[in-house]
Amino acid sequence: MATTKLPVKLKDVPIVDAVFELRFKAALPASSVLPGYLFSGLEGKKEIQRLPAAELPEAMRNLDVNLQYAPHIRLLWEVFTILVGDRSFGVTCLIPYPGWSKFKKAIIEISGLIAGTKLLAEVERLSLKYTNIIPNSFGSAAEIVEFDLKLGSRDARNGPFHVRAEISDGDVFHIVQFASHGLASLIDGSSREGTVIDIDTIRNNDENADPTKFFEHLPQHLEDIHHKTKAMFFSFLKPAAIEKLGPTYD
Repeated sequence: MATTKLPVKLKDVPIVDAVFELRFKAALPASSVLPGYLFSGLEGKKEIQRLPAAELPEAMRNLDVNLQYAPHIRLLWEVFTILVGDRSFGVTCLIPYPGWSKFKKAIIEISGLIAGTKLLAEVERLSLKYTNIIPNSFGSAAEIVEFDLKLGSRDARNGPFHVRAEISDGDVFHIVQFASHGLASLIDGSSREGTVIDIDTIRNNDENADPTKFFEHLPQHLEDIHHKTKAMFFSFLKPAAIEKLGPTYD
C-alpha cells in the first residue's frame, strides 16, 4: 500500500458506524461484574439494558464461537454505547461521528475502569471497525473506488455486488467488505445511501497477552490500529472522490 499524506478531517464524513472491541479470557463471567463497575465509575447520564444473548444458557453460548463473544449488556453513556459480554467488551459512538480524539478518549477511560477490576486473565485481541457509506451523489462505486472486478471475461464493476476480502498489513489484518449499494438510517432520522466500504482491523495479542502490560500500551495500540484503518480506507479511493469529501491536511 502506497504511503500518502492522510487528511486530518473531512467536511463530509462518510462514517455511519464505528466500533472498538476487546476480546479476552476472564476468571469470572465478565457480564455479571463489569456493568456495575462501569455504571458507578463513569460520570454523566447512563442507562443499562439487557440484550437477548444474556437469556441463552451458558452451555449453549459456549458451544458457538460467535456467542462466546456476544454482548449481554448494553450501557448507554452520553454519546457512547458500551457492550459487555462474558469474554468481550466494545465501545461504539452515536453518529455523527465525534472524531477520533473523543472516541479514543472514551475507549481509554472505559478500558481503565475495566483494567482496575483485575478481572481479565488474558487479552486475546483488539479491533477497530468503521463502516463508511459514500453518497450516490459522488457517483457509482466504479467512479469512487480504485478496483477491478471480473467473473471470467465479464466485467462486474457496474452491476450490484458485495465483495469480502482479508488483507494482511504488518501486525494487523483487515476484513474489508465493499458493496455497490448500502443504506443506513441515522439517529437524527435521516439516511445515507451509496457505496459501502466496511473495514474491520484486527490485531491479535498472542505475544503480549498479560492484561497489565496490554493496558499500559493501549493508547499506542489504538493509534497504530487507527492509522492503519484510516490509511487502508483512503488507499481505496480515487483522488477525485477524496476531494469531494472535503479533506483538510496539516
